[in-house]
Amino acid sequence: EEMAKQQEVDSRSVYVRNVEFHASPDELEEFFKPIGVVNRVTILFDRVTGNPKGYAYVEFQDQSSVLKAVDELSGQDFKGRPLSVMQKR
Repeated sequence: EEMAKQQEVDSRSVYVRNVEFHASPDELEEFFKPIGVVNRVTILFDRVTGNPKGYAYVEFQDQSSVLKAVDELSGQDFKGRPLSVMQKR
């Protein structure tokens, strides 16, 4: 059941690469909000150094927002860097 729930969350999420290191979850949420309601933004950090890895996950309320985000935001400039936006697997 837990795995099914995780798969459902993953189906509403995108994986974002090339995130500027000083970006906050709030800034990413603002950037993705025009696509659809954002439930959660997770920025990944290196466990050893504590530095951001430049990756993030954005979970939307609706699955339909995922493909829209991939189509419309991949390659778009965010804080001076082109984002790579993909469906979370």
